[in-house]
Amino acid sequence: MICVGYPLGFLAWYGTADRVTAKVDHCVVGRFSVCHGSWVLGDGSRASGKIYGATWDDQGKALPARGGSYWAIAEGRSDPWIIPVSLFVVQGLLTSTVVAVTLVVVRRRRAKAADVHRVGDD
Repeated sequence: MICVGYPLGFLAWYGTADRVTAKVDHCVVGRFSVCHGSWVLGDGSRASGKIYGATWDDQGKALPARGGSYWAIAEGRSDPWIIPVSLFVVQGLLTSTVVAVTLVVVRRRRAKAADVHRVGDD
């Protein structure tokens, strides 16, 4: 359910998020660069948070973005489907791993129970 729900929820958010002009205040460089800034929502309220798709070179600049109360995505910088599709793949891998481990554990327990039962019959 989460595998399908999250990507659909994200795409619904992206399609209905306010078109804003996000000002990139600062970026933190590490394994992945994370930029923070602020923007004004359609109702006039101010918001701030992470700006996905912004880079170190964007510091001090204003970028067109889709924004909500806590985060924004710079338009034209990253495809909006990358985040939900990536999470869909990761969730699928995690689910597959959990199912595989569960099957192995159940089979081992059944085999052990069958061996114990056979030993008792002798």
